[in-house]
Amino acid sequence: MKTSRFNFFAMALIGTIMLLGGCGISKNGNYYAENEAFVRTSLENDDIYIFIDRIVPSFVGVQPISSSDGYFLSIEDGDLNCYLPYFGRIHNSVVLVAENAGIEVDGSQIKFKKRQNKNKTSTIITFDCKNQYSTETLSFNIEIYNNGSATITLQSIFRDTISYYGKLEKRPEKRNK
Repeated sequence: MKTSRFNFFAMALIGTIMLLGGCGISKNGNYYAENEAFVRTSLENDDIYIFIDRIVPSFVGVQPISSSDGYFLSIEDGDLNCYLPYFGRIHNSVVLVAENAGIEVDGSQIKFKKRQNKNKTSTIITFDCKNQYSTETLSFNIEIYNNGSATITLQSIFRDTISYYGKLEKRPEKRNK
C-alpha cells in the first residue's frame, strides 16, 4: 500500500514538472520567435536602435556601464544618431575638441552596406561618417545577431579601436522639449 501511494505521488510530481516545463518552453519559444521577428523587421526597414550596455576598450577588459548613462546608436531613414563614450588612447589631439573625446553624431546622412554573415546568424552593417566634434572619419562595423544582441566596433586612424555591446530595442518615444 505504501509503495503504490509513493508511486502515485512520484508519478504525479513528475507529471506536474513535465507539464510546467513544457509551458515554460512554449513561453520562451514565443518570446524568441517574437524577438527574432522584431529583429528581422527592424533590419528590413533599416530602423535600428541599439542600446549600449557594455564597452570594450582595446587596452582593458569589458566595462559594464549603467543603463541610465543613455549610450545608443540609431539609424532611421538613413540618418545616424549616436552617443557613445570613448575610453582609450587618442593619437592626434588636434582633431578633437578638448572637452569631448566621445563619439557623437546628430542626424548625419549615411550610406551603409548590409550583408548576412556566412552562417546567417547575424547581419553586418558597415559605413563611415564624421564625428560631430572633430574632422576625423569613423569606420563603423555593426553586427546584429538574430536574437537582437549587437556588437559595434569603431575604428579611426586617430584613436585606438573600441567595441560596444548592446541590444537592438524598440526606439524610445521622442520627448517634447
